[in-house]
Amino acid sequence: MKNMRELIFLLAASASLSLGNAAEALHFPSRTCDIVPKDTDLSGEAVFPFVNVSAKPITITLVLPACPCTVPHLEKTTYLPGERGEIHVDLLFGSMAGVQNRKLEVQSDHPDGLSTIIEVVMHLPSGPTLDPPILHWRQGEAAGTKTVMIDLPADFHHRLLSVTSSHPAVTAMLVPAIEAAGAPHIDVAVTSTAQPLVATLQIMADTGKQYQVFITVDEHQ
Repeated sequence: MKNMRELIFLLAASASLSLGNAAEALHFPSRTCDIVPKDTDLSGEAVFPFVNVSAKPITITLVLPACPCTVPHLEKTTYLPGERGEIHVDLLFGSMAGVQNRKLEVQSDHPDGLSTIIEVVMHLPSGPTLDPPILHWRQGEAAGTKTVMIDLPADFHHRLLSVTSSHPAVTAMLVPAIEAAGAPHIDVAVTSTAQPLVATLQIMADTGKQYQVFITVDEHQ
């Protein structure tokens, strides 16, 4: 029994050592990169330095993003022992606001096949809250006007300029706070609910950023 316990311990220690070596084949001093863009920035870049700490050349076979808003690229893919490199990640902020976390998986040809997860943390300025973010009409419902309320945070010092619809059967009018005698809002109307439709409203700010509201007409409640 004692010999069996020792064997299990040795196997576990060996596995742990193997995993540790695999994890350190490409060593990242930090696997997290914090980005604090200005409120006028539409894009940015995160950089992840690394070094090959193994005894053999390592080829990065894939950097897989979890979101199309992160686009990774490398100067090259194969790194000799002791060689340093960087993964650059282009960031597309779009209409994102607040703290946003985006992960990427780094895969290599290391024999153990382990991957490394790196993460971009974007500390983005607050944006407007659109309530509701989806406006729904039931098919056959009386076509009329519905309202999307706009809540502007205290640190949002920009103007919403316009709203456009992706569908000719959906019209929208942006009503600024000064005209609304209160909170700004968007009046949305559909000309007919006889047929199902899906549309997107694009709200443009003077920063160049766009915010979206989705419109649907379907048979569901």
